[in-house]
Order: sequence, then C-alpha cells, then structure tokens
Amino acid sequence: MQLINKKLSWPKSAAVAVAGILIWLLMVFPQIPIQFRYLGLITAGLALFHHDALKAPGVRGIALYTIFICIVGAAVVALFDDGNLSEALYGIRTMSLCVLVMIFATNVTLSGFISLTSAILCGGFIGMVVDTYYGPAWQKMPFPIFTEVQLMLMGERYMSSDRFGGFTFEAGVIGGMSAMFILINISILLLGLWGSKLRLPSSMQLISVIGSVCGLGAIYLSRTKAAFIIIALGFFVMAVAMLFVRRGVPVWSKFLLWGVILAAFASLPLAYRMTKNTANGEYIEKEVSNAYLLITRGFDREEGGGLQTRIQSAKIAIFGLFFRPTGAGYTNGYFYAEPVLKYVEPTNEMEWFHNMGRYNGYKGAFFNLLGQGGILAIVLFVYLLRLICRGLINSGAPGGGAIASLLITGVLILGFTVELLPYFEIIMLVLGLAYIVDHQLGGFGGLAGNGVPVGSKADMSRAVLLRRLLRVGR
Repeated sequence: MQLINKKLSWPKSAAVAVAGILIWLLMVFPQIPIQFRYLGLITAGLALFHHDALKAPGVRGIALYTIFICIVGAAVVALFDDGNLSEALYGIRTMSLCVLVMIFATNVTLSGFISLTSAILCGGFIGMVVDTYYGPAWQKMPFPIFTEVQLMLMGERYMSSDRFGGFTFEAGVIGGMSAMFILINISILLLGLWGSKLRLPSSMQLISVIGSVCGLGAIYLSRTKAAFIIIALGFFVMAVAMLFVRRGVPVWSKFLLWGVILAAFASLPLAYRMTKNTANGEYIEKEVSNAYLLITRGFDREEGGGLQTRIQSAKIAIFGLFFRPTGAGYTNGYFYAEPVLKYVEPTNEMEWFHNMGRYNGYKGAFFNLLGQGGILAIVLFVYLLRLICRGLINSGAPGGGAIASLLITGVLILGFTVELLPYFEIIMLVLGLAYIVDHQLGGFGGLAGNGVPVGSKADMSRAVLLRRLLRVGR
C-alpha cells in the first residue's frame, strides 16, 4: 500500500504529513479560531519543501483572489468603517488551507487521499455522537473551537434547538460537509471499479467504506435536509450523465444506479410512514409544507422559517452584485447590503443579526463568495470547476464525465444550501482528487502534465491525441 506517489526525503515526507494533519484539523473543526498569520507562516514553511505545489492547478488563482479581497476588505474598513482589519485579512487563512491541500494532493496517491477524507468523515461523526449523547461537543474539547461570538450563539442554540453540529457551528455544516466527502469517497471507489489503474488496495477500500458509513451516521444525527439533497441530486445527475457516456462505464452500472434511484423513489411512502411521528418526520413535514407554501402563494413575514431566510439572504447577495461588483471582502457586509436592503423582507433571524451589525451571512457559501469577492469570485469559481472537469475527463479516467458530474453537482448544491464552511478549500480538495487521477493516468488531463498549462496549444493537442486514441480503442 503506497501513500506517497514519489520518493521523498524525510523532511519532505514530514511536510506532507503535517499538511495532511492541518487539513484534517481545519476540516473537522472548520470554525477553530487559529490566527491566520500563524497558519500562513506554517504554510509558507511547508511550501519551502514543496515549492512546486505553488504551481499546482488553481493555487495562483486562489492567491490572486486572496490579494484582491484583502485589498477590497481593507478599503471598505478604512473608508466606511464596516468591520475591522483583522477580519478583512481573513482570506489569508483560506489561501493557506488551499495551498496545504495542494501540497498534500500533489504528493500522495489515491490511497493517501482517501485516508484523509475518511479520517475527516470519522472525525465529524465523533463530534456528532458527543454532541447528541454527551452534551455540547465544544465544551468537551481541551482547546477552543469557536470564537467568543460563536460561543454565545451556540449557547442560545442549545437552549432552543435539538439539532446540533458536533464540532461545527450548526447541523447544516456537518451534514453538508459529510455528504460532500461521501461523494468524494464513492467517486474514488467507482473510478477503481471501472478502471484497474485507479483501483485501491482492499484495505483502503474498507477504510473508504468505514469513512462513508461514519459520514452517513453524522448525517442521520444532524437531521439536515442539505445532506440528503446533495447526495440525491448528485447521484441523479450522475445517472443522467451515465446515459451519454459511451466508454468506461459498464452497462450493469447504469442499470444498477437507475434501479437504486427508482427503488428509493418508490420507498418514499414507506419511509414517510416509518418516520411520521418522530422528530425527523416532523422536521421533514415542516420543510415540505414550507416548500408547498413557497410554490403556491409565497411566504408571509412569519412563515417559511429557514427557507425564507435563505431566499431573502440570497436576494441580498445577488442584487448587491449589481451595486458592488467588487464585493466587500471579509467585512460585516453592511457596505455590500445597504443598497439592496429595500428590496428584501428580512426575517426575524436576519433582523437579529442586522441589529448586531452583521449583514454578511447569506445562508449559502456560494452567496457568501458573491458578497466577498463579487464578479472575481464567480470567475475563480468557474475556473476551478473547469479544471476539475478537465482533470477527470481529459485524463482518460473511466467514466470521468459521470464522476465529474457527480462531484460538480455536489459542490454546487453544497454552496447553495450551506454556509459557514471552508468552501473554496473543499473545491480545492476535489481539484486535488482530479490532479491525482490525472497524475496516475499519465497527465493527459493537463493538471499533472509536466508543467503544460491547461488550455494551451500543447495541452489541446494532447487532448486531441487522447480522444483519437480512445476512438481507436473502441
């Protein structure tokens, strides 16, 4: 079982291990108050041993984006007194974790990568078990995992809710992240099932299954609809994509997946009867009722709950883009939201935060990106998704198009439904997976192709050559 993809000296191997530990820590405890300057210094130190990771796909884009939002945020703080300089420079933490991800991904095999994702899923599950059966998980930790403001909100949440988030701020965060990492694990297993070059050793397959089961356990305990939507829509889109994939996906896989989807749909009435009088059933009934009201007549001010808050918050993020195309960086968000507040109807939850001077929570990580980076955030987002598709499809991975559709759908739904999570960092992890797949298959996707830039003439010529080879092999 090989975890490292090349022969490394012990200092470089240690740097990869430290990067993996830090990624695990920051994914299991996404709100942990680590000072960005310390994290930046550690990342810079590790990058000295793996400076080639700075040339990895997406890293330069993340670096330019970080510089941009730090400048914008500092300007908003200086000119409009909206937030403070420490918050405005928070993007350095995002960039540091993204660099750590690529230091790790560019030096490990699929076995090493899936060890990390499975460990993250197990850590999240442990947090949910502690939270559910032994009291607030953040009170059991020997170190703080939330800021003082978050701790105040957590105290109120524990007195007014029975849905907790383990080591994360809320149930939606742990549920959404668990669902995304489950999709990553399943993608790796499917790639190995459809192609021998990407097949994991039996022990790593078992670890992947254990991690996925832990993720499902965390989702069950968190009782969050976002996780089920991410998994359900991800597999449905992949099933549709598999209908158009002519190479690499066995016919039995297509029939099996569609059979599972139809069976799951047919079992919905039975599942409803089994959960009708339980807390989960009541929660589902409430959300279905809110969706029905939204479709039929819309919400009154006191109706809709979290769904109404998401809609109104998304309006601020989307409408604000027309008035503040540069975004507002990591600030309190009033500068960005002020021109469009007259177009929305804030819910009680939104007003509570607005009274505290907080306008920067848009109930979805993608909408948070709009408020922070504006149009540039959209450009970077699309660029990273394009790199993921190229790495999985052009590399010649069996069923690469279907796997890309599964992961891209998961990333999109995660961003639309969950906030307060390391979103760009998760996207970089998916990009790291695409890099590893491309590397193990020879670099035809352009991500690990001996420094050939993605989209260049040399890259395009190799992609054309690969397609011709595949056509001959049919």
